[in-house]
Amino acid sequence: MNLDIIAALGQIAAVLTVIGGIFSYAVIRPLNESIRALKDTVDEMREEIKEDREQRQGLEVQLAKIDSSVRSAHHRIDDLEGRMP
Repeated sequence: MNLDIIAALGQIAAVLTVIGGIFSYAVIRPLNESIRALKDTVDEMREEIKEDREQRQGLEVQLAKIDSSVRSAHHRIDDLEGRMP
């Protein structure tokens, strides 16, 4: 009797192992590949955001310089207009 139970448990374990392998191959593997692809996409987006942020900061510096230059030009124009009769 005990041998029959052990044999049945062995067969059940073998079947469950095969089912687990099929499940892993059919479900888990594609999910892992999708997760990896999503991670790569997120990493690319982070890099693009970083580059955009750096570019925006550069543009802000340029804009500040241009603004200062325009203000200086307006002051000079105002001074010239004040000197004209």
